[in-house]
Amino acid sequence: MESDQLSVAQRFAHDMNELRQRAGRPSYSTLERLSRHKLKRATMSDVLNGNRVNLPDWRFVAPFVAACRAAAEESGLDANELGTTADWKRHWDGASSGVIDARFPGHLGPSLGRDTSVPEPDLEDGSRDAGAPPPATEPSLWGPLPPRLPDFVGRHVWLATLRLALARPERAGVVAIQGLFGVGKTQLALEYAYRHAQDYDLVWWIPCDDAESAHGAMAELASRLGLATPETDTYAELFELLRRDGRYGRWLLIFDNATEPEDIRDLIPPLSGHVLVTTRSIRWEASGDLLELDVFDTEESIAFLRRRMRRFSASAAHRLAEGVGNLPLLLEHAVESGIATDSYLARLNRDPLGLLDDQPADYHATVAGEWRSILDRLCADGTDAFDLLRCLAFFGGEPVPRESLERGSHRTEVSVHQLLHDPLRRIRAISKLRRAGLLRVAADTGSLELHRVTRCVVRAMVTAAGPDGEERARHDVHLLLAAADPLDPGDPATWRVYEDLRGHAAASGVCACSHEMVRKLVINLVHFLNAVGDPRSALSLADEALAGWGDDYGDTTLALRLAVADALFARGRRADAFTLRHDVLTAMRADPARWTAQIMHLEALDGPRLRVLGRFREALAADRRSVLAHRQEFGRDDPRTFAAIDGLVADLLIGGLTTEAIGTASDAYSDCLAFYDSTHPAVLASRNLLGRCRWRAGQYAEAVGTFTEVRTAADTGILDQDHPWRLCQDIDYAVARRDWGLGPEQLLALADEVQEVRRRCWRTLGAEHPQTLAAIVALGSILWRVGGQARQAARLLQDAERGYQAALPEHPYSLMCTSFLASVSAHAEHQRRAVLVIEEVSGKLADLLGFTHPLSLAAMAGLTNALARAGEHDVAFKHGQEVLAGFGALFGANHPHTLAAEANAVTIGSWLGYAPPADLHARYMNALHPGHTDAIAFSQGNLIDLDFTPLPL
Repeated sequence: MESDQLSVAQRFAHDMNELRQRAGRPSYSTLERLSRHKLKRATMSDVLNGNRVNLPDWRFVAPFVAACRAAAEESGLDANELGTTADWKRHWDGASSGVIDARFPGHLGPSLGRDTSVPEPDLEDGSRDAGAPPPATEPSLWGPLPPRLPDFVGRHVWLATLRLALARPERAGVVAIQGLFGVGKTQLALEYAYRHAQDYDLVWWIPCDDAESAHGAMAELASRLGLATPETDTYAELFELLRRDGRYGRWLLIFDNATEPEDIRDLIPPLSGHVLVTTRSIRWEASGDLLELDVFDTEESIAFLRRRMRRFSASAAHRLAEGVGNLPLLLEHAVESGIATDSYLARLNRDPLGLLDDQPADYHATVAGEWRSILDRLCADGTDAFDLLRCLAFFGGEPVPRESLERGSHRTEVSVHQLLHDPLRRIRAISKLRRAGLLRVAADTGSLELHRVTRCVVRAMVTAAGPDGEERARHDVHLLLAAADPLDPGDPATWRVYEDLRGHAAASGVCACSHEMVRKLVINLVHFLNAVGDPRSALSLADEALAGWGDDYGDTTLALRLAVADALFARGRRADAFTLRHDVLTAMRADPARWTAQIMHLEALDGPRLRVLGRFREALAADRRSVLAHRQEFGRDDPRTFAAIDGLVADLLIGGLTTEAIGTASDAYSDCLAFYDSTHPAVLASRNLLGRCRWRAGQYAEAVGTFTEVRTAADTGILDQDHPWRLCQDIDYAVARRDWGLGPEQLLALADEVQEVRRRCWRTLGAEHPQTLAAIVALGSILWRVGGQARQAARLLQDAERGYQAALPEHPYSLMCTSFLASVSAHAEHQRRAVLVIEEVSGKLADLLGFTHPLSLAAMAGLTNALARAGEHDVAFKHGQEVLAGFGALFGANHPHTLAAEANAVTIGSWLGYAPPADLHARYMNALHPGHTDAIAFSQGNLIDLDFTPLPL
């Protein structure tokens, strides 16, 4: 009789849930308000979740019906479709007599909420619409399932996977939906049951919160099938009926919230029907198929929030979804609470258990109470699992690398050292956390994943116990992270590890730690960020650390300041970088034995400083000394020597010493290739530098080939597309193709490429960074070669000139940009003005660099053409002869610059009546790509203009 009473009460609770759903699913607080507080939220939760054995009193049902009708009217729904109070009184009277009417009170038909006149619509992906009514065909026996969510969203892939797993012919055992607390396991199982009800003759729900509930549900099933209530907890007769009775050949049993397999093993029929289990325990993987249900993706979270409460803006929905880690139960709780998004998230971080106790969600217990229950059970048989959970909670949001725990197990200062040092204890603790649904272990990496809400709850519990506990937990994380430091941030093989450590370091506050080993981790993270091309983040991390470490010049502070100087240089803040390096060098020279390598490194950077100052001759001399010193101290095959040689090659290229540059770069590339793997970024950079040498030597075809090979290898490497070196390589590749010789259409396509490089440089490095300015100059030079684009080229070069004058005032590059702009922007009526500008620049460059420097010769070549176009042919011819002699002595007779100077001299000489040499056109064609625009221009009697291409400093 008791089971009959329970069945009637559960069916009536089911119909009351259906009433609430059709009323627009008002929150408990809304129903409490509309009933003028006759209804209490706790009572509604208890009744609607089927926790009452007896039928609810009519004094509860009547105001509940009235409140639901009022809520429907507030939402613009038709309250008449919910049934009147009189309809519900008749329904309640029948239930009081032990007879539950199968019809829903009112006008909508069956109690399952199915409108048989409306077919279930299909979505484009083949799944059923979550808001659609269940299918018309019902199982012969259905019960006692909780109501499905009217706001169910997404999960299409999971539902399809679940269907395939259950329907697979070779399936053995159960199909278990496993996942952490609140991830939506029960709702997924319910949605599956409702969507596929037509595929079954019997669907039965078995709550497994405790043994009594599970056995009661099985006894009720036996009773509904006409069997006597089992005297013991064995169900052989029930299993036999399911096996032989053709009326129930297709059955689905759903065991909800099961704990361990052995707890309900005797309840599962050993038959070929469908058994679905929802559980937090990972141990069900040995009993059949296990689906590890994950949280919503962001799109599903936003869809859920917008469906439940349309007042959510897109930004608020995104913040809330991210703040609760896309956990469905917390999304539901946030909506139910009615608290503003930012306030809710602040309270979740500050006092999660207090927040989740304040407002019970639509769940069988308060969320906070459920958390406490889980953690109490975790600690019941020992503290190892909770100690490990406490430690993991103070890491960041990314998965915790398992090697952090394993390597850190040797650090005796870590409070959980003994637990981590014992592999069996550590594995058992991890297993307990997995069974409790608190931890996931990535199958591919073995990393440990803790949900955001779990971290919030555990952190709050630790903090509530006292500040010492939180400080100890954070320091444990600092030490574990430092123990996992690969100690080589320049090696790309370690970058994945540093990327993993980076997020945890920031979240745990490593910058506030004074431990020497932890400080070294911070320094290495700054070096890592520089190496991967993110100097902005490197500076941010270093600034945070220095704010805590103070202004002293201790060992770690000096090392960090040196890393800061590298980041400043990479960001284009060259003067700040040089000043800081000078201060660090001065401090290090006080103890030269301790800082030998670092002092040599800083002294080697005198070349870049001098190049930035425009003192190219002194830079070349300084870098020659630096390479010699590095080879003597470290040998040829050392990364520090490679870096010093790169600086020397940069000096040689700027000075036009291409033969020596090619030889030096070739040797360095061979040494680098022997030292590293062929795909190492340093090898690619060295080969790219060799390509730049070939381009500077006028070997355009070879340079394009080299750059193409480097580009292909880099695309398969680990450097991001926006890494500063990749951006520099893009510019090199574009300039080499420009000079190799492209037609107008190809040049326009190349201009589009360089425009995108320019945008990426601006976005990554800033508008006035030298590399951004170099991209602008390259783009202007390409457009200048395309007919009708001279004005656009001039506008670009004006931007570049302003940038150079701001970043490098009176630097040779700034002067040369001014000269190039004058050449590009000069029209026939403004040639005299261009002559004056270029003449002034030429004089300054000759004073700074000497007349024979490539930049001085290039400016003089521009002056030659400007004079010729202004009609001063005699003076132009004289200057042209000087330029030809200068380029010939520097590059040789067959270099494209020398040939261009000779072609211009011949063209101007022809205007003066001089006869041209017979072989020049043939020599020009042999040196350039067939059909090169410069050779064509010469054959048509036009002057050839040289481009300004700023080389990296």
